[in-house]
Amino acid sequence: MSLWRQLLRGVGTRSNRAAVGAGLEVAVEEKEMVVSVVPSHAVREVMARAAKSIREDAILVSASKGIETS
Repeated sequence: MSLWRQLLRGVGTRSNRAAVGAGLEVAVEEKEMVVSVVPSHAVREVMARAAKSIREDAILVSASKGIETS
């Protein structure tokens, strides 16, 4: 059993609400809201990968910490 499954055992999640351990594109596709919590230096790369799979009308929340230096 994966660590995520162990930590979330007993927590009710529905496949349309949370994607735990899925690939990035699968995790964000068809979601009404996407919460990005990656270090600031990785936001550009991660969101560029995710962008093609995020719904056009999705709410996007960014909770990154730090300052991108490049």
